[in-house]
Amino acid sequence: MADRNRIVVLIDMDCFYVQCEQRLESDKWLKPCVVAQYNNWQGGGIIAVNYEARAYGIKRGMMGDQAKKLCPELHIFRVPDENGKAKLDKYRDASAEVFQVISDFIEEQEKSMDLNNLVILERASVDEAFLDLTKLIDAKPLMLPELEDLTNFNTKLEFNNQSLNDWFDQFEHHNIDNRQQQDNIRLIMASMFVGQLRQQIFEQTEFKCSAGISHNKMLSKLACGLNKPNAQTILPMIAVSSLFKRIDIGDVRLLGGKLGNQIKTIFNIQTMYQLSQVNRFTLNEKFDNKTAEWLNDLANGLDNEPVSDRRLTKSIGCGKNFRGKMALCKQSDVNQWINSLLKELYERMMKDKEMNQRLARLMIVGYYTAGKGHCHRSIPIDITLGDYPPAERIASDIMRQLFSKPLIIIQDPIQNLSLAATKFLDTTKAIMDSTAKIEKFFQKIDRITFIGQQQQQQPKSSKNHSTINQPPIQSKSPIKKSIQMVGKKSPMKNKSNNNNKSSTTVQSNTLDRYLQQYQRQSTSKTNNDDKIDLNDPHVRQINREMNQLLDSFFFSKILCMLENGTLKI
Repeated sequence: MADRNRIVVLIDMDCFYVQCEQRLESDKWLKPCVVAQYNNWQGGGIIAVNYEARAYGIKRGMMGDQAKKLCPELHIFRVPDENGKAKLDKYRDASAEVFQVISDFIEEQEKSMDLNNLVILERASVDEAFLDLTKLIDAKPLMLPELEDLTNFNTKLEFNNQSLNDWFDQFEHHNIDNRQQQDNIRLIMASMFVGQLRQQIFEQTEFKCSAGISHNKMLSKLACGLNKPNAQTILPMIAVSSLFKRIDIGDVRLLGGKLGNQIKTIFNIQTMYQLSQVNRFTLNEKFDNKTAEWLNDLANGLDNEPVSDRRLTKSIGCGKNFRGKMALCKQSDVNQWINSLLKELYERMMKDKEMNQRLARLMIVGYYTAGKGHCHRSIPIDITLGDYPPAERIASDIMRQLFSKPLIIIQDPIQNLSLAATKFLDTTKAIMDSTAKIEKFFQKIDRITFIGQQQQQQPKSSKNHSTINQPPIQSKSPIKKSIQMVGKKSPMKNKSNNNNKSSTTVQSNTLDRYLQQYQRQSTSKTNNDDKIDLNDPHVRQINREMNQLLDSFFFSKILCMLENGTLKI
């Protein structure tokens, strides 16, 4: 779909962390405020600044005492610490509250039109959301909303210094059969939806937000930042060329890092408009074909990245920096912080499981050292029984697989640690998968046939067993003729080479050992071949292990039936 046909919106909460604190202390609204992390003699490092404080020249990254000098009446909110790390739960909970309002509003709008799946919502960060309104707007008749309504929502227009009033006059006095005019009206219709959504967020949460309304992610992101705070800005495609004359390359989404700086240096340019003047063949000389094409599109206001249907975060993570003398050079220190970070993350994983009915299958462990740079490693999370293993077990797996060589840590200390749980699976599917594995684990087989196979695999001569002319065992045994046996892929079997498979088959799993015990008993009893001594400690141990396997199997079955509604209590 061409960019001009799409209607993409960015909702961005204004100074979100500060608003979260101000809501708890309502007397601080409209006053210069910041949020600082880690309390120290300098007042802590500032991570969020509201617009009243920005007017004094206060910026993120400043220390608290430095900001106080610029604005003596500045109020500093402090992020609480737990286990030596900032605790950000209140902001995450507030974010979930906002996204719930957005989801509910979308559902109401779709229900009023008696249609489904008209809006795509993508959670971009804790305080940002992209919405694709293309289907929603196209499902409505093409018509202009009331100008007064848009004005009440503090709607702005980015188009050659034109006011919203002047722009409206064009549509009221001219033919709108032109495709470009129709696309512009669709943007205005979308701004009405966005204004109502912003109002709903404010009424239900007390939080103010800004919005950008345009044709793709890049343009809506730029538009959103033009008239902050508490405003929404329409950016039509025809206005892109003039806007790019004053947009720095580093201010564009995805060009704010090394790539943006590289482009500036290579071509000796600064703005997006200057990038649009760079010949495509020149771009190909400096970058690969795919990157050159992408940069050329961005320079002309085109961004094909879709809005993904993602109302939940793709990962849950936490981390901590260890700068200077705080760098971790001992294995014990790394172990301590892995456990500390995992404690926080595990609580959030369990909370996410309860709220969103999903389980993470993968743990991404990241660390930074001066010698290696940024490193990442994936550690599988065992959810085969439909739940997370204990946090201690996950921490142990991380230490064993990543940080088992203390000498390397001493020589190249760790300056950053991060953990992220990702690759989520629906809990119902996780339970069904674990049940399926257990069902595959057990296969039906005739007992007499199975014992005959075991006899053929045993050595022909043995001190304890005789396989010569041994009569078949009769069916008087307490073991039923048809039993469930452990399959070849049983996790209880030890891996072995093809050369010694036959020598380890009997001892490899619980049921094999049970049958072997039975066979040993049957050959040693002359009067009653089918009896097994249930007081034998080996038999009792095997019996306990079998019961544990069966308990696990039936527990998973019951959970699955409860989830599917086939079993009611």
